[in-house]
Amino acid sequence: MDVSQKIKSLIAYNLENEDISFDKEYQKTFENEGLRKSEYILNILSSNNETAKEDFSEYLLVSIGGADGSEAEHLLKSTKIKKAILVEISDSAANAAKEKSKEILDKYGKELRVMQGDLTQRLEELIREMNDFKNTANNPGLVLSMQAVLHELPKRSPGFRLSVFFGQIFSVFNKNVFFAREPIRVERWPEIVEVKVGNATSGDLVKLANIINDKLSIAELETTAIANGYINIDSTLAVELLHKLIRSNSVNNFKYELGEQLTSIDTAILQKTIESHLGAATVTIEPTVTEGFKEAWRLHEVDVKDEHGSQLSFPNTHARIVAISINKQLPNDISKISRRSKRREKNEKQKSEINTISNRTDIRNYYRDNIEGVKSRFYVYGVGLGGFAGEYRELIQKKIREGVDVKILSLSPREEIFQIYFENQFYSLLGWKDFESGNGGKAQNDSKYLQDWVFEENLKILKEGGEKLIELRFYSSLPVGAIMIVDDTIFYSPSLVNNSDDNTTMVFEKEDKPYDKFNRYFDDLWASLNFSQSAIDTHILHSFNDRGCLIQSLRKRRRYKFKPEEIVENYGSFVDHAKHKLLYNELAPLFLQASSRNTKKEIEFIRSMEHVRGEAVEYIVDLGCGVGRHATILSAYYKVTAIDISETEIEIASKTKGAIFQVGDIRDWDTAEKPDLVICMWSTLNYLSTANDLDKFIDSCNRNMDDTGVLVLDLKNPTKVINKSYKRRSYSYPYEINLKIDKKVINKNVLNAIYTYDIKNLQTGESVYVTDQEINKKYELEDIRIAFSRSFSIEHVYGDYSTNSAFDDNSDRMIIVLKKISASRDA
Repeated sequence: MDVSQKIKSLIAYNLENEDISFDKEYQKTFENEGLRKSEYILNILSSNNETAKEDFSEYLLVSIGGADGSEAEHLLKSTKIKKAILVEISDSAANAAKEKSKEILDKYGKELRVMQGDLTQRLEELIREMNDFKNTANNPGLVLSMQAVLHELPKRSPGFRLSVFFGQIFSVFNKNVFFAREPIRVERWPEIVEVKVGNATSGDLVKLANIINDKLSIAELETTAIANGYINIDSTLAVELLHKLIRSNSVNNFKYELGEQLTSIDTAILQKTIESHLGAATVTIEPTVTEGFKEAWRLHEVDVKDEHGSQLSFPNTHARIVAISINKQLPNDISKISRRSKRREKNEKQKSEINTISNRTDIRNYYRDNIEGVKSRFYVYGVGLGGFAGEYRELIQKKIREGVDVKILSLSPREEIFQIYFENQFYSLLGWKDFESGNGGKAQNDSKYLQDWVFEENLKILKEGGEKLIELRFYSSLPVGAIMIVDDTIFYSPSLVNNSDDNTTMVFEKEDKPYDKFNRYFDDLWASLNFSQSAIDTHILHSFNDRGCLIQSLRKRRRYKFKPEEIVENYGSFVDHAKHKLLYNELAPLFLQASSRNTKKEIEFIRSMEHVRGEAVEYIVDLGCGVGRHATILSAYYKVTAIDISETEIEIASKTKGAIFQVGDIRDWDTAEKPDLVICMWSTLNYLSTANDLDKFIDSCNRNMDDTGVLVLDLKNPTKVINKSYKRRSYSYPYEINLKIDKKVINKNVLNAIYTYDIKNLQTGESVYVTDQEINKKYELEDIRIAFSRSFSIEHVYGDYSTNSAFDDNSDRMIIVLKKISASRDA
């Protein structure tokens, strides 16, 4: 395809010459498209445990943006639903739907009411008609369908507010079922990517990206042309560019699509918003990449890399959203108690039956029987799944061949498990161990390598005309109990089949609530695994209960004011400043969300320090632990004490289990036992700005550490401490956080960073604009050597979190590994 010519025609579009016939042509592309969409809805209604038992004769169908009414027609024809309301802004589509409504009434005796116009303007009328229906029906409910509509509304429907809309429409009925299929914000890609499309020049790609960004205001990062037809671009804008370039079939189509942002929907925010009105664990989101996008990608010869040159595969472009809330408790206390009592009685009976299984052989057989009985899906997650997957490998392979939806996930840092399945082949690869490559048998233990391998294999499949691609998922987290789900039944086991205790018991549950909760979180994890580093991120973010008050607390905050130049002049300690930093206080719950650090790689590096010590490490002290990013995961392997001066961060970290967290000053700390390894990560030492600060820190380490102890100091590379500015954008429900960082060097050896936060609550629309500062001292390697020489010797200096990374001026970090000079060694 001549992509270059296509781009030039799009760049030359003229918004003044509108084609009045385009609406009819555009709507023709959706003729009878509703049939395919309605089949998916019918499948869910008939297969879901709750909806399959529901009588839909008293339900109202509302189809928003349902085009010519073919979706509503098929659902009215195929279900007991008697009435539907269609809201459609297109004149031609609405007129076609009105014609269909006559046929529907004549053929099926059912009603299709067509509301022509903008949703926001017609919402009041829609709610009124819904209430009229409610008043005439017995135990009514709502089936709401919005297919590829939600992303359009913020731009095309003036005054549209997502939470207000869902709040109003879901408040009418006690029973609500919602279906949507939407393009979504980019997933599985880093924040910045490099893109090439066929024979298009980088200059033309930049022009087209700028046209889109000027219209939609997606990215603050400037799109830049680089060599060989590539451009450096914000990843969200990149996906928007690809949507509009490779999926547009005409200039008119491109002009129309400029009126909406296809990458506007954040699935996590959407889920939270819907569940704030329907209740927890009511929403399931299934991200995917459409076949049409894949085909257009291949046809236009799209190539995407990260900034380090690693190839990137298709991003998830769309998601199916299903929300079901039809079993809300009625305000009848007697019926509520009755239902709960029956459920409790049933569960106790089932638990009693299951607990009679008391030996490992019976447990294995019980699991085997349940796997054999799988008809539709089989999910497992928990600890020790390496052995579990291996033991039942043949059964799992069999289920995959039968077309059963099989998903297996380990949430253990001890055995990070890689699961790959492709057609009738199933692979189980344990993390932390070597994965043999095809190029000379070189061993790799980096998950990035495995991702690259899968990408290359998928390229081969595509080139050979195949469509079924390999799926890869991996995750690491804290040790948890194991769960197996067979269709709609969950089995909990404290230790599953790998436990040496023959008296292992099992707990059986078959309640909607735990099932829905499990299923929801499993699907969420499965969708996000390719870019997750550790479940500790998710755990800490979800453990903060007062998220809605963030903006108010920032507005009320008494600012800690200082002038960097005065601090440098007086040469006081920077530790007091660190205590008041926003990121370590009000913004502490967002710390992991905002950071772009590779936790897994850092953990592997820390664990490799056993080789420096020459013997096993049993006890670690983490100085300046923050919210416990390292300490919590390390506690799966070692005894860990973690210390930080921030009370807020320790409070958050303490919500996790494993490590002992203490509020304290790293310049003066004590432990009852002597640690084998002490770590001070991510520039914490750079806050110790005076000789007295450093001396006290060294004395505390020397006083407390074992004679063979190892000390790891992770500092900024002094040669990279330069003046620079950059921006970041992140999301942590319900907040959008735009951060600008301006760094400058003061007096040669002090780094001052100004943090400007623009934080918006996407639910309420509230926002706050605050600034914060950071002051660090720049330490040269020789400074550390001299300061620590009386108690410690430098064993290694690394430039990254790898023992193969030698330190030099171009290194990202300066990681110094020291060994304690013991009395026996002195002698």
